[in-house]
Amino acid sequence: MIADIDHNIHPKTNAWLLPRAITLLRCTECQAQDFLLYRDESMPLGILLHCVIVCQNCQTCFKYEQGIIEMLQEKPANLTLAQRTNFWNPVAHRYQKRWRNWCMSLFCSEKFPNEREKEKLTDWLQMDSLPLQPVCIDLATSHGFYAIALAKKMIEKQIDGIVLAVDFSKKMLIQAVEQAELAGVSDKILWILADAESPIFTEKAADRITCGGSMNEYRHASKVLANAYEWLNDSGLFFVMNLFRKNNFSGIMLDGIHRISGLNFLSLQRWNESFTKNKFILHRQESTGIVMFTLLNK
Repeated sequence: MIADIDHNIHPKTNAWLLPRAITLLRCTECQAQDFLLYRDESMPLGILLHCVIVCQNCQTCFKYEQGIIEMLQEKPANLTLAQRTNFWNPVAHRYQKRWRNWCMSLFCSEKFPNEREKEKLTDWLQMDSLPLQPVCIDLATSHGFYAIALAKKMIEKQIDGIVLAVDFSKKMLIQAVEQAELAGVSDKILWILADAESPIFTEKAADRITCGGSMNEYRHASKVLANAYEWLNDSGLFFVMNLFRKNNFSGIMLDGIHRISGLNFLSLQRWNESFTKNKFILHRQESTGIVMFTLLNK
């Protein structure tokens, strides 16, 4: 076989992460934590492009293809307009390059380049203090901005860790896979099609969890926070970036956005109350414009 002659002629895949990742997953149908990987054994994991993961409790099959595990059997119901846009081709294709960059500068009331946000992310998450073989989970990853930043930092520091990046839009994840390939981190990130409002991971699966910009978008942010608390290990850190209602003027503007899109905007105090209600401890926090950055721990 060609694969036996030279693995370098094949593109690198993230399939080698599967044996480790499936020990951290829960079945989205029955919540069991027992999976088997069914694949072509003649094909090395390093170049595997597709296989099936089967729950040993309910026998539900989950497809792995082109870097993505599809844990979501169908699109979630009762999505808001803002959530539905994640499935629109123009949004899925242009989100990172155009929409996100423009929005961050608009909402921060100053130029806020990607590099500045990446530095804050990796600095606050104390990447030098990660345990051996750490696991990072990125929720609502979109084009993988946070996931790729974490993977790059682990490669830079020679940390043998992995990133599990979650989104409920396959169109977004396809774009994320491409971005990871361009960044040279394809084999450090496993992309998971799933809804963070549902149990996806086992208890204390992660050393670091991130959520950039989507806390306002969730239908039930409290469910995501409760899940994140369960998934985070006792010494872990959770980094959140989201928008908040800063004053009466911004409140009027954000109320209009809420009525149209379904996005939710709380005051900084109410966001903090939501964090602590879900058992998190406020470790660090800053705000710029109407954007808040929060680091939480147990």
